[in-house]
Amino acid sequence: MDESNSESPIITRRRLLYAAGATALVGGTVAAVALRGEDNGDDGKEKGGKRSPVSGERRASENSDVSVWSDEATWEGGLPGSSDIAEIRSTILLDQDVALAGVIIVEGGKLLFDPEKDVSLVCTGNIEVHGELEMVPANARRVHRVIFADVDENAFQGDGRAILNTDVGLWVIGKGRLFLSGEEKKAWTRAAGTVSKGTSWLELAEEPAGWGKGDEIVITPTGPHDTRNEIFAYDTALVEEVSGRRVRLSTPTLHEHPVVSAGRGRKFAAEVLNLSRNVQLEGTSSGRAHVLIMTSVPQEVSHVAFRYMGPRQPGEKDATVGVLGRYGLHFHHCEEGSRGSVVNGVVVRDTGNHAFVPHDSHGITFRDCISHNTFEDAYWWDPPTEEAENFTHDLTYASCVASLIQADPDYRAYRLAGFWLGRGEGNVARDCVAVGVRGSRDASGFIWPEFSHGVWEFQDCLAHHCREHGIFVWQNTGMNHFIERFTGYRNDGAGISHGAYRNRYRYQDCVLYDNTRAGVLLHATGSPFPGMEFRSLFIDSAGNADYAVEITRHQAEGATPTLFVDCDFTGCVTAAVGGFTSHQPDNLQLLNCKFADEPVFISPEAHLLTEVRIQDKEYGSIRLTPQGRGRSNAKWNARVQNVSPVSIPGARSN
Repeated sequence: MDESNSESPIITRRRLLYAAGATALVGGTVAAVALRGEDNGDDGKEKGGKRSPVSGERRASENSDVSVWSDEATWEGGLPGSSDIAEIRSTILLDQDVALAGVIIVEGGKLLFDPEKDVSLVCTGNIEVHGELEMVPANARRVHRVIFADVDENAFQGDGRAILNTDVGLWVIGKGRLFLSGEEKKAWTRAAGTVSKGTSWLELAEEPAGWGKGDEIVITPTGPHDTRNEIFAYDTALVEEVSGRRVRLSTPTLHEHPVVSAGRGRKFAAEVLNLSRNVQLEGTSSGRAHVLIMTSVPQEVSHVAFRYMGPRQPGEKDATVGVLGRYGLHFHHCEEGSRGSVVNGVVVRDTGNHAFVPHDSHGITFRDCISHNTFEDAYWWDPPTEEAENFTHDLTYASCVASLIQADPDYRAYRLAGFWLGRGEGNVARDCVAVGVRGSRDASGFIWPEFSHGVWEFQDCLAHHCREHGIFVWQNTGMNHFIERFTGYRNDGAGISHGAYRNRYRYQDCVLYDNTRAGVLLHATGSPFPGMEFRSLFIDSAGNADYAVEITRHQAEGATPTLFVDCDFTGCVTAAVGGFTSHQPDNLQLLNCKFADEPVFISPEAHLLTEVRIQDKEYGSIRLTPQGRGRSNAKWNARVQNVSPVSIPGARSN
C-alpha cells in the first residue's frame, strides 16, 4: 500500500538539508543537496520555517579526485564525528571505522569503502544515497559493514515516499546506486545424504565454493511427522573446517535430517544454507532498521547479508505488527528504473518484516537468495488497492529459499507465505524452496493470492515442513496457469490446496508425498473449457491421509469437469479420491490413472448429482454416482454404471 505524504516544501538543489526532523521530498530527480552556507542567503534558515544545523555537520570538499576519509584536508571543518551528518559531494574513500549521526551522498558523490581494509560505518541516523555507495572487499578476508545503532523502532512512521528521520535506514533515491558485492560463495546447497543426529561432519552434494572457517550454516528439517516439533528441527552451527565437500561443524547436530524419497526418483536431502557474507548491513536485535530503494537506475547487490531489518511495533493483545513500507530489501515504485537490477546470493535474516519486496519495480532478478528467520511473507509485494493496482513485471526468483517464516502470533498468521506470487506479467519462480513456513489457516510455501492475479512461469519448486500447505491458491480467474514439476512433502496440510472459482490451472508432473491432510485438497470450481487439470501426478499419502485427493467444495454450473490424467495414487487410508462433502454437485474424471488402493469413496453427504467417471485398463469406463442405475459398491459408497469411454472435446494431451 502506498500513501503520499501531505504537502511539504520542495527542497531544491540550492537548499541545505539541515536538522534531524527535517523531511526531504524525494522521488524522480529531486534530491537533497547541500551547497556552502553562504549560498543559502539566510544563515541556515529555510524559507517557510526555522531549522537549526546539526552540530558539527561536515561536507566533503569538492574535487574530481578520490579523497581519503581520514585526511583532515578532505573535510571542511575537520573530520566528522559521532554527532555529525557527513555529506559526500565527490568520491571519498572510507579507510577507517567511523561513527556518525548520518550520511548524505549527493548526486554525483560517491562513498567507496576501502577494498583493502576491514571497514565499519556505524550510523545512528539515515544513510541517503542520491549518488553511489560502493562496498566491494578485495577478498574474503576483508569485511565491510554498515551498522544502524540505537534505532527506536517505536518511532517509525512508515508509508509514504519521503525520507523520514524517524525511520532510520538506508535510502537509495533518485539516481542513487548501490554497488554492493561481497566475496562470491555458494549461497546454499544440499547435504549429500542423511545427516545423522550428533554428527560433527557434514558432506555436501556440491563443492561449497567460498565457504570458510567461522561461516554460520543452517540445516533445514526433513524428518517425519512423528518427530516432535518437526517444523522447528533446524540445526545451526559454525564452520570449523572445509575439506573438499566435507564440512566440520563447531557443534554436533541436534536433529536427524533424513533423505526423503518422495517418488518418481525425486530424493531430497536437507538444504544447507550459508548465512555469512563479508558485506553486511545490519540494525541490532533491539533496534531494527530497513532498506528502501526508489531509483531510476538499476542496482547491483551480490553476496550481501542484511540482518535485523524490518521494524515491528506493539499491536493488539500483546502482539506486534510490522511497520508499513519498512522491510529487509525493498524496491519501491522504481517501475522501469529497476530493470536490469540483480540481487544475487543475498541473505536477509532475523528480520521483523518482509524480506524481499520488489514492489511495482520491474525487471529484477533474484538469484540464490535466502530469507531465514523472518516475519511476514518472505518474498512479497503490496496487493492491489483502490488507489493502486501494484503490478510487478518481468521478475525472476531463481533458486531462492524462504526458510523459517513466522508471524506474531502464529495463530493469527492467516495465509502466511514463503513466496507470495502476485500480480504482473512475465514473472518466473524456478527451482525455489519454501521450508518451515509457520502461521495458521492456509499458511503455505507458495501462494497465489486472491485479487492479485498474475500468470507465473512456475517450475521445479519445492515446499516441505510448512505448517499448512505446500501450495495454496485462492483465485477467481480465467487466466491459464501452468505449474510444472512441483514437489511438496511432509507439510502439515495438503501438498496442494486449490480454490476458489472459475479456475484454469494445469498441474504437470508434480510429486506430493506424506502430506498430513491430502496430496491435493480441491475446493476450486473449474472454468468452462479448459478448466482444471492434474496430469501425471504422483501422490503417496504414506498412510497418513484418508485421501490422496480430497474434494470439499468443487463444481459450479457450466464448469468443465476437473481432470486427473495419468496420475498414480498410493498410501491412502480410505481411497485415492474422496470427500465430496460440500452438499453441491461435483464432477470429476479420472483417466488412465493407477490406484494402489480403492479408487474412490463418495461421502454419504455428497450431492445427488455428483458424478465421478473412471476410465482405465482395470475398470474400463464407468460412472459413479451416489445413487442411480447400476450395481452398488459398498467400498466406494457409490452406484456403478458402465458407460462409453470418456470423451472430452479439446482436452489437452501430454
